[in-house]
Amino acid sequence: NIFATAIPVILVSVYLWTKKSVAPCGFTTYLGVGILGLSIAGIVGDGVNGEIFLKCWFLITSVIWILGLSYLSIVSRSEESQAPISWGLNTGALVFYSVMFIVVELWEDG
Repeated sequence: NIFATAIPVILVSVYLWTKKSVAPCGFTTYLGVGILGLSIAGIVGDGVNGEIFLKCWFLITSVIWILGLSYLSIVSRSEESQAPISWGLNTGALVFYSVMFIVVELWEDG
């Protein structure tokens, strides 16, 4: 599963993102990272609580993703590179805020 889906999606997305400046590749790269986390959770299986692992996986990766792309957005002077970075930032922010609702169990407080 990792070699058939997650790694090819990440590699192709990063290549298109860096070499061709394809804007939606910020989304597809993070999609690959999410698939990688789901695959790792499936492989680990009974050894780790899957729910806690996925909460931590998406929380940590989205924070790193947002901080890294924020830095690149500030440092980048090229107009051509701003579109892919903004797609990536929007994706990371969407995942981060969704995961924060889940981590603090906001929906379960009702």
